[in-house]
Amino acid sequence: MFLVRREDIKGELFYVKNTEAHHIRDVLRYKKGAVVDFFDGEGGVYKGEIVELKDKEIKVKILSQEYREKKPPFFHLVQAIPKKEKMDLIVEKATELGVEEIIPVVTERSVVRPDKEKRNRLLERWRKVSLSATKQSRRLFLPKISEVKKFSQILREIPFSASLIIPCLEEKNLSLKELDWNKFKEDIYIFIGPEGDFSPEEISLAKERGAISVSLGEAVLRTETAAIYILSIFNYELRWKG
Repeated sequence: MFLVRREDIKGELFYVKNTEAHHIRDVLRYKKGAVVDFFDGEGGVYKGEIVELKDKEIKVKILSQEYREKKPPFFHLVQAIPKKEKMDLIVEKATELGVEEIIPVVTERSVVRPDKEKRNRLLERWRKVSLSATKQSRRLFLPKISEVKKFSQILREIPFSASLIIPCLEEKNLSLKELDWNKFKEDIYIFIGPEGDFSPEEISLAKERGAISVSLGEAVLRTETAAIYILSIFNYELRWKG
């Protein structure tokens, strides 16, 4: 399937632009009259006939359409930005595992601290990775990749109606087995720290905000492993467990 933005849908027609148009026209070499499947990243699925191919856009006539509604729980991954390509892997796998949103954060112990210019390049890269993973996994909803934020900032912005969980290396944390899974709300913010963990001050701030601190077991997991691990467990417990 190919992505079409809601704002590019005009009545019975829509217009495919940029990378998606290039892929349809120049890579797969679809011609006028071809019938192709599209999605809008917000639950809409379309079957369309190509009626015109131009240099910068492709005009498509809608043959059929249907809409799916999002169902809770909604997972928001608050991810400390790791080194090099690790964030690409986290974005890819978190997308496949059905997150609603990925929020890159800079923490006290973060090594990666991108400036404004680099942040824009990274966001563009991560959004491309997420789109590719969405298409590969046949998801209908494209996750939101938020702007890079500071740890304290995101704590202020999370709605009080949400649940927060923060895996960390503190002693006396709950195990995932000990969690009361029935008490989690529709929106769940899962914090994953940098190499070296969150600082004691950050853990304290999160707990004051209502976060539950948990252990992911005896082994110290890499940040990318921790994200995939806990999202998989939350998926099982809150979405698929019968």
